[in-house]
Amino acid sequence: MPTPRPQVESLQERADRIGGWLGGVPDDYERGGRRMFELLLHEGLTPSSRVLDVGCGALRLAYWVMRFLDPGCYCGIEPNIEMRERGLELVEPEVVARAQPRFSENDDFDLSVFGERFDFVFAGSIWTHASKGQIRA
Repeated sequence: MPTPRPQVESLQERADRIGGWLGGVPDDYERGGRRMFELLLHEGLTPSSRVLDVGCGALRLAYWVMRFLDPGCYCGIEPNIEMRERGLELVEPEVVARAQPRFSENDDFDLSVFGERFDFVFAGSIWTHASKGQIRA
């Protein structure tokens, strides 16, 4: 009798299991992130592109981008540290170690905190999460 294969949990199933609010539509974590990644590919994203993800949240886009980009090419800004930490639970530790992402918690939209120029700046849904003061800024 063949040994049963272990059931592999999909990214969406892991997101559902982790629970809590992960930003965006709850049952669309996997598909939504993949769509954002495909959009960047369509716009010319290459492995050596430098990407800044403003309002990276629970790493919906980063899950895909960190697998594709060269080490050190992904940066994310997210003031909600708890949400970002939930996202890091979804990205495999070996992917994070290889990608060498950098994060900032600044909430004043200071895009210079990483001290470099970016090829892509992605801001998926910051208006819905920003305060009126942040929007004015």
